[in-house]
Amino acid sequence: MANIPLPKPILIWLRGESRSIRHRFGTLPMEWLQYGLYRLTGRSWIDFYKNRLDGFATDSIDSRPPSQRYLDLAEGHLNYLKQHGLHPESRMLDYGCGILRLGLLAIPYLSSGTYVGLDISAGRLERGRQLLRKAGIKDDQYELHEVNDCSLKEIAEHQFDFVWAKSVFTHMPTADIEFMLRSLKPRLAAGGQFYFTFSQSDTPLRKTIKDFYFPVDMMRETCEMQGYEFSVQNDWDAKAQGDVMVRLRHLTHGDRASSGARS
Repeated sequence: MANIPLPKPILIWLRGESRSIRHRFGTLPMEWLQYGLYRLTGRSWIDFYKNRLDGFATDSIDSRPPSQRYLDLAEGHLNYLKQHGLHPESRMLDYGCGILRLGLLAIPYLSSGTYVGLDISAGRLERGRQLLRKAGIKDDQYELHEVNDCSLKEIAEHQFDFVWAKSVFTHMPTADIEFMLRSLKPRLAAGGQFYFTFSQSDTPLRKTIKDFYFPVDMMRETCEMQGYEFSVQNDWDAKAQGDVMVRLRHLTHGDRASSGARS
């Protein structure tokens, strides 16, 4: 029997937010089932998502290189940080660094040893190391850590002037975001800045299994409850980028006093 093409509106409905019939009715239900099993055995969202990311990072850089378009986006990210004060002596944390596309440009720009990357996926970190080595960047020029939670215990001896988390909170539930923000406060140097993006919606949403959306007011309240100064960055093209950029600062008493003296 010949396949009968379905009308476009029906196809769109069947694909749903996944934009794929196979993903919506095959892959996605299996992922929800797997996640349910993780929860039943006492494991966390991070445990599940770590395993998911590692599964996508099995190939080497040589056999499956990242697209040049994906890598080129890092130039704009680094320029954005420079515009906000990043300089070669700055101490920088790349939170959720993935395959180190930003590190590929940031590490040569920064003084040796001032770049630190964290990620939950050992596979993605290994792909990142391969990418850096191919570019001639030596292992002792930077520091990487695989993490299993949001405690930041791996960098307990560090403080940072800049923290960057592009497309990380987009895949984190509220409880993990709150935990990370609490853990970050002692890791931010006086006057330090934390730049992160999140996906905006009118109400809290979770699409597919991994994409979390938050209202701006909800994200603001979450951050301010942890003692941060919250600022949506209007110099970030949220419409073109597809996400909202936020700057957080955790001001010490001295910073507040000097800020008041200048005003």
